[in-house]
Amino acid sequence: MNPTIEISKLLASMNPQIGSRNYLALPVIGGIEPQSAWHAALQRIEQIQPDVVVALGESAKADCVHIEMRAVNVRDSRIADNAGLQLRNEVVIAGAPDTHSSTLPTRAMLHACLSCGVPAQLSTDAGTFLCNEIMFRLLEHIKSTKKSSLEFHNFTAGFIHVPQLPEQALVRGGPQHGQQHCHARRSRHVGSRGRESDSQSGLNYFSGDTSVFKTCAPRCGGGQLRIYHMSEWP
Repeated sequence: MNPTIEISKLLASMNPQIGSRNYLALPVIGGIEPQSAWHAALQRIEQIQPDVVVALGESAKADCVHIEMRAVNVRDSRIADNAGLQLRNEVVIAGAPDTHSSTLPTRAMLHACLSCGVPAQLSTDAGTFLCNEIMFRLLEHIKSTKKSSLEFHNFTAGFIHVPQLPEQALVRGGPQHGQQHCHARRSRHVGSRGRESDSQSGLNYFSGDTSVFKTCAPRCGGGQLRIYHMSEWP
């Protein structure tokens, strides 16, 4: 059971107003090996060339939606991943910066969530386990590939943590919010209230479905859009 899977199911049941969406459940395995979460994510990114990547993860400590603002170049987990690997005080990518900041319009997303009654906050701590690692690898991939390839397809990326489900809290403790599933449904409608213009690029950002929709008419033609969500299995 994982709330991000439930959110993805809700979003999959909706017809997007603009463009298309694509979802992928990732294994809880770190690193870059063929069985890892990053390997699966990168393959899908290269396949569909998304305009926006929003990674979703569950936080048993969160009492509301956490819109992550940064990822750190640290792998330090208190438990092993599903491949049995537990790393302590290691880097995600050698030679990469200490931190990367989300390229999503995080403050506009927060405003959009709050305006439709979805409890949310900005967060500067995505942890040091797989959620943080995926976010860091996404942002480092954008930065490094942009410098090295003339054919690089630029995209916007970030991470959102959602609280555990009430059923999970009953079993393992932690915050319990009976309205969380309702909030997940309501967050689908954030887009209609969370539009924000980007005066520098001439594009419009739409925050919704606890993610971000970016119109691409100047670049893609006809307002075409691809949105990629990544959800982690428990």
